[in-house]
Amino acid sequence: MAEKPQEPLIGQVGGGYIRKALSISDPKRVIAEIQEDHELHVPSLPHIVPLLDQSGCSRHILHLECLNALKKSLLERINPTLTTQDYDALLDKSLGYLHVPQLREIPLALLALRPTKLSPGATARIINEPDLFALCPMEVKRHIWSEDQALFRDYVLALLKGYQHDTNLLTACGEICPVDSARVLMMRRQHPSVTALVEAIHTNRTLYDVVLRILRSNFLSSGDRVYCAIRFDLLMKMHDKDLPEIYNSDPCYRLAWSLDACMRISMDDRRVHQIQKFFDSVPREDAMYGDIAMILYGHSVYNMFAHQVLQMIRKDCEVQASVQSNSTLRWTATIMKLGTRAQIMIQMRDFKIQRIEKEVTAKFIPALAQVVKGDLEREQARVRRRLEEDKEDEDLGYWSEDEEPEDEDLGRVEHLTDTEIAIIADNSVACSVFNQYILDRCKRLDLYALLQALPVLLATQPLTSHPDSFLSLVQSMVTYLTSELQPLFGKFLTRPRLREVVVTHFFLRCVSESSLVLQQVFRLCNSFLVLLTMSPSAFSNPVTQPNKNDAFRVIIEWMEEACAKGQVHRQDPQAVEACAQVIRQASITVGAAHNVLRNQTHVRQFLEDSSSSATAPMEAV
Repeated sequence: MAEKPQEPLIGQVGGGYIRKALSISDPKRVIAEIQEDHELHVPSLPHIVPLLDQSGCSRHILHLECLNALKKSLLERINPTLTTQDYDALLDKSLGYLHVPQLREIPLALLALRPTKLSPGATARIINEPDLFALCPMEVKRHIWSEDQALFRDYVLALLKGYQHDTNLLTACGEICPVDSARVLMMRRQHPSVTALVEAIHTNRTLYDVVLRILRSNFLSSGDRVYCAIRFDLLMKMHDKDLPEIYNSDPCYRLAWSLDACMRISMDDRRVHQIQKFFDSVPREDAMYGDIAMILYGHSVYNMFAHQVLQMIRKDCEVQASVQSNSTLRWTATIMKLGTRAQIMIQMRDFKIQRIEKEVTAKFIPALAQVVKGDLEREQARVRRRLEEDKEDEDLGYWSEDEEPEDEDLGRVEHLTDTEIAIIADNSVACSVFNQYILDRCKRLDLYALLQALPVLLATQPLTSHPDSFLSLVQSMVTYLTSELQPLFGKFLTRPRLREVVVTHFFLRCVSESSLVLQQVFRLCNSFLVLLTMSPSAFSNPVTQPNKNDAFRVIIEWMEEACAKGQVHRQDPQAVEACAQVIRQASITVGAAHNVLRNQTHVRQFLEDSSSSATAPMEAV
């Protein structure tokens, strides 16, 4: 009989041994010896097998069912109550079957109970077989990742890329003042990448530290603030999953927990005091300020503080208080300053908290307070005038036709001198607070303020110096115009001066600067077309509202001009196709009027460019 191999008689090795043994010895004796050695001699088997043959059950099916039954019985015995001696003996016997697909479930189930029992040889085999590694229980993967951090790094980077390039997620996070902050936070934490990271780490602090190092390193090399958002989301997801072994060991937990409550509910005095107490507990110039600054620099957190600064300015103006004596306001601006230095802190190992520049607190904020005070006075006067005229309440506080600054005041915000405008251009904190002011005025359809402020915005925030901030503002303005202001969209379309200021001289003027602005303009147009189609009553009064066809004409003109100015982005296939899809959808929305849209010269050219770059043909319109 052939020499018996060391490995189990399974698969190619077992088949080769049996074939060789049968060829050099008496087959009956070989079979008897194999049955005896492996306890396979079943007296009733010779009687059962012929019966199964007659019923059409092949030997292959018979053996497979027996194997599955034995495997199921063995798996049921694998549980935490196994003694160390029994566990070691069973693992020693079963590890040899790790390479056998039909039986590898047994050693993997054992290793899931005690991953540290994984031998170096078995670890190497699993790592070298990606398909086998993918089948491993997460407990086994964690152990392997702890031993081979380079392998874990590759896994983490793939997950981060999925978060970083999720268009829907980035769009939701791009709002500088979300309509529903709680929904955005939930969307972020339920993202598959964050969920997978938490599952991979679980209570393993070593793996958690590896992820934090990767986030710092990627943020340091790229400056992409999405890594700051993931730093925050990962920590709070650990809280949601009730994994105190991780979140209690993270020194930033108390800060993240307070910030999360501020974004989901409100940033009241009690929560501000909690955040201040956290900072009081951190030693000066401690290295953890690098992680703290990252959390503060995430878009959602940073924009929340900017919004809070504007709210405090407005509140002080309402009660006739001095913004310069507001210590909480100065503290909030300092916190924003800390966030802007996150990359420098980590790179230079300079963890000193720097106070907000005096020019911001002594010049910009008081000047903006005067602007806000003027807006409040105009709003109050407008409300009194409407009440005296006994007009309907729905328009109270919104722009009135008889209000417009003088020509010499256009493009120059009252109370903002060249000095304050220069501060907006140079200082990230001032820039973010001013953007919050612009969005606030957009929400109110305040033509008086927008006529003055939007040209200042264009002059102080070119896409070369503040691209993220500018694009987030554009996106947020479009969101409010198409969602929060739905009841007033008809009024927006029927106010020629308002349309001219917001769309023609702002949105369309910026189209050539960025393909993202172009996409936002198309988003605005398509949303208005949908609203027109779904809400014909908004234009039902012929005395105060124009004909619906005139509104369609205005929007189609916007799309034509956007396509004309957007020709500079023809080298960006992704942007071209994204915009072309919106145009096609708009053509479907307008129904019978689709020929009007498709016959626009630049719209048609834009669609042809999209078709020529392996996209849908022109007939799709």
